[in-house]
Amino acid sequence: MQKGLSGAQNEILLAVVADAREELRRAGPEAAGRVVERETRRRCAERQRSGGATGHPWQ
Repeated sequence: MQKGLSGAQNEILLAVVADAREELRRAGPEAAGRVVERETRRRCAERQRSGGATGHPWQ
């Protein structure tokens, strides 16, 4: 069982949090929440399509 985040998952987390903080200051908490949802999905999907941890992309 995995405990904690992988290096790549942590990179995604840090990038999404940075984007959300910027949006929070600019447009408020609801907009920041939308950034978290959108960017998390996008970045995770992008990582999986490129092979992710297994080195094999989605088919």
